[in-house]
Amino acid sequence: MSHPLDIMSTTEGQVGAETFAAVDHRNNNKLKKDLSKLATRADCHRYVFFSSPRYLDTKRRVELEVDETQVCSIATVVSSK
Repeated sequence: MSHPLDIMSTTEGQVGAETFAAVDHRNNNKLKKDLSKLATRADCHRYVFFSSPRYLDTKRRVELEVDETQVCSIATVVSSK
Protein backbone atom coordinates (compact mmCIF):
# COMPACT_ATOMS: atom_id res chain seq x y z
CA MET A 1 0.00 0.00 0.00
CA SER A 2 1.45 3.34 -1.05
CA HIS A 3 1.04 6.49 1.04
CA PRO A 4 0.95 10.01 -0.41
CA LEU A 5 3.83 11.17 1.85
CA ASP A 6 6.71 9.61 3.78
CA ILE A 7 5.36 10.93 7.10
CA MET A 8 1.71 11.71 7.79
CA SER A 9 -0.22 12.41 10.99
CA THR A 10 -2.91 9.93 11.96
CA THR A 11 -5.31 12.88 11.95
CA GLU A 12 -5.61 13.93 8.32
CA GLY A 13 -4.38 17.43 7.48
CA GLN A 14 -2.21 17.98 10.55
CA VAL A 15 1.35 16.96 9.57
CA GLY A 16 2.90 15.99 6.25
CA ALA A 17 6.57 15.41 5.51
CA GLU A 18 8.94 14.02 2.93
CA THR A 19 12.38 12.58 3.69
CA PHE A 20 15.44 11.69 1.63
CA ALA A 21 19.18 11.15 1.71
CA ALA A 22 21.53 12.33 -1.03
CA VAL A 23 25.11 13.45 -1.55
CA ASP A 24 23.70 16.87 -2.48
CA HIS A 25 20.15 18.08 -1.82
CA ARG A 26 19.98 19.31 -5.43
CA ASN A 27 20.59 15.85 -6.93
CA ASN A 28 17.70 14.90 -9.24
CA ASN A 29 15.93 18.07 -8.04
CA LYS A 30 14.72 15.99 -5.08
CA LEU A 31 14.30 18.91 -2.69
CA LYS A 32 12.52 21.00 -5.31
CA LYS A 33 10.19 18.11 -6.17
CA ASP A 34 9.37 17.43 -2.52
CA LEU A 35 8.69 21.12 -1.85
CA SER A 36 6.40 21.26 -4.89
CA LYS A 37 4.57 18.14 -3.74
CA LEU A 38 4.02 19.55 -0.25
CA ALA A 39 2.91 22.94 -1.62
CA THR A 40 -0.17 21.25 -3.10
CA ARG A 41 -1.23 19.89 0.28
CA ALA A 42 -3.35 21.51 2.97
CA ASP A 43 -1.52 20.03 5.97
CA CYS A 44 -1.14 22.54 8.82
CA HIS A 45 2.51 21.59 9.31
CA ARG A 46 4.70 20.62 6.34
CA TYR A 47 8.32 19.51 6.45
CA VAL A 48 11.17 18.13 4.37
CA PHE A 49 13.90 16.29 6.28
CA PHE A 50 17.07 15.35 4.43
CA SER A 51 20.46 13.89 5.15
CA SER A 52 23.52 14.95 3.16
CA PRO A 53 27.25 15.01 3.86
CA ARG A 54 27.21 18.61 2.62
CA TYR A 55 25.25 19.56 5.76
CA LEU A 56 27.00 18.14 8.79
CA ASP A 57 24.59 19.32 11.47
CA THR A 58 20.94 18.89 12.35
CA LYS A 59 19.43 22.28 11.71
CA ARG A 60 16.47 24.06 10.19
CA ARG A 61 17.46 25.39 6.74
CA VAL A 62 15.34 28.53 6.36
CA GLU A 63 17.25 29.51 3.20
CA LEU A 64 15.84 26.41 1.43
CA GLU A 65 12.21 26.83 2.54
CA VAL A 66 9.34 27.55 0.16
CA ASP A 67 5.62 28.14 0.78
CA GLU A 68 5.79 27.72 4.56
CA THR A 69 7.26 24.21 4.30
CA GLN A 70 10.07 23.88 6.83
CA VAL A 71 13.29 22.24 5.65
CA CYS A 72 15.69 20.53 8.06
CA SER A 73 19.02 18.82 7.50
CA ILE A 74 19.74 15.79 9.66
CA ALA A 75 23.34 15.20 10.77
CA THR A 76 25.23 12.63 8.72
CA VAL A 77 28.23 10.72 9.98
CA VAL A 78 30.75 10.17 7.22
CA SER A 79 33.24 7.37 7.76
CA SER A 80 36.87 8.14 6.97
CA LYS A 81 37.49 4.50 6.00
